[in-house]
Amino acid sequence: MANEQPGGARAAGILLMAAAIASVALLANHPGGATASFSDLLKEEAKNQLVDAVVHGGFIAIMILETAGFGTLAMRLGAGKLAAILGLVLFAAGAAAMCGSLVTDGLVLPALAARYVDAPEKIEFARLGFVFGGSMVRFLMPISLLLQSASAAVFGLALLGVSGARLVGGAGLILGALGAAALSMDFGGGHAFILMIVIAGLTLWALLAGLALVRVKV
Repeated sequence: MANEQPGGARAAGILLMAAAIASVALLANHPGGATASFSDLLKEEAKNQLVDAVVHGGFIAIMILETAGFGTLAMRLGAGKLAAILGLVLFAAGAAAMCGSLVTDGLVLPALAARYVDAPEKIEFARLGFVFGGSMVRFLMPISLLLQSASAAVFGLALLGVSGARLVGGAGLILGALGAAALSMDFGGGHAFILMIVIAGLTLWALLAGLALVRVKV
């Protein structure tokens, strides 16, 4: 652990907090809604193709920024410490899985819808694509959140030993453990409520971790 807080750590902390706030804004603008038939779903996805690309592309950018922020936290905790390395690796793996889910849900499926929305005779090809893509997202999303939750718990455990950051560490440990437990019990179930609760917990964790980098001599 360093004895002083460099400007780079503060910048990384601000980056983490800004990314967390931006994720809330993007989530609020996420297109979606119930549709009566698969044909209506294709029309809705095709109509929202640009919005989907912006929102999901924005989330990919957030994953990159948060990886940089948590990478800085890992370095400040100590590159030779197993908890710091494990926390970063878990988050990076979770970010990779999340990007796969975002590309599939926000770019591939809307592009598929735009291609087949005016070709009703080929609707079964589109249906097969959506079944496959939806199945990918159904597993990639919870895998990502599970890995990120584990990362929060590991980073939280490491921060328990840092003076001035124990509350943040405790929060990370609790939020991560609860998120991992909830996802483990519902794995593959795809219950949106549980996913949203875990996402909210991880957003809070990113804010707290950013605050620790800004305020505490981590």
